[in-house]
Amino acid sequence: MNLTVNPADLLPTQAGAYHYQGSETSSPYADFDWFVFATPSQISACQLDQFRKVQEGNARCLQARNNRPVTYLQVTAVCGDGLVEGNEECDLGPQNSDYASDTCRRNCRLPRCGDGVQDKGEQCDGTPNCTPSCTLACAAAAQLPQNTNQTTSNNGLVVDENIVNVNFDSIFSQ
Repeated sequence: MNLTVNPADLLPTQAGAYHYQGSETSSPYADFDWFVFATPSQISACQLDQFRKVQEGNARCLQARNNRPVTYLQVTAVCGDGLVEGNEECDLGPQNSDYASDTCRRNCRLPRCGDGVQDKGEQCDGTPNCTPSCTLACAAAAQLPQNTNQTTSNNGLVVDENIVNVNFDSIFSQ
């Protein structure tokens, strides 16, 4: 099976986990540190079946805690404070932006295809004819109707007489 998985996609969006020491469910029953996310994640019936196949060696039922402490761990990261902490990918403080290209987003995530901002290496992002991989879905030449107002210049280039150039700077400055 050729599968690419981003481990960050498996993490819950809410911070917090429980920690305790416990043993394996099968021989040799060695003690381990266990971490359980406080926010449950949903899985499909198919995923549950696959998990059960992997966990076939579960040889015993739930055991008593025997006074072992369970500690609640909470990440106190604050997006926008300029410190990269917890599950933040970046944090530029007040320079985080959901509009500027190639910068940390306001949710403390790195710029990526699908965030609605065209960044370096993307042909588009969230615009019509934009694919999920941030490339244009159509070739411009194939989508344009055949132009009957084309002339050939003295250097051999085709000149399209239907192209209209608009100076938006002068329009918006009025």
